[in-house]
Amino acid sequence: MKPLERRVEKLEANRGPHVAEIKAAIACLDAAAGATTKRDMAAAVRAARAHVETFGRLFDEEIADREKPILQSTEWQQIRTTLITALEPYLDARIAIAEALGKLDAEQRGERDENPATTN
Repeated sequence: MKPLERRVEKLEANRGPHVAEIKAAIACLDAAAGATTKRDMAAAVRAARAHVETFGRLFDEEIADREKPILQSTEWQQIRTTLITALEPYLDARIAIAEALGKLDAEQRGERDENPATTN
C-alpha cells in the first residue's frame, strides 16, 4: 500500500462521510472528463454536484454540532447517563451528582435555583 493510500484510509476513518462524498464527486468529474457525449458529461456533472451538496450538508451539520452547548450534546448525555447508572449502588453519591448536574442544566438554561436548601 502506498503512503498516500494509507493517508486517505486514515482520513476516511476520521472523516468517513465527508471524504466519501468528495471522492465520489471527484470520480464523477473524472467520468465527465472522459465522457464521449454531452449527455454523459452532463449526467456526470449533475452527479458530482449532488455529492458536493451532500458534503456541504454534512459539513454544516458538523459545524452546528460544534456550536451546541456541551450539556446539550449527545456525547454529554451518554456520559451523564453512564455516570448516574454507575452510581446506582451508591445512593448518597448518586443524589449528590444528580443535584449538581441538575444545577448545571438550570444554569445553562439561565434559570435560578428555586430550592434554597441546595444553594451554597
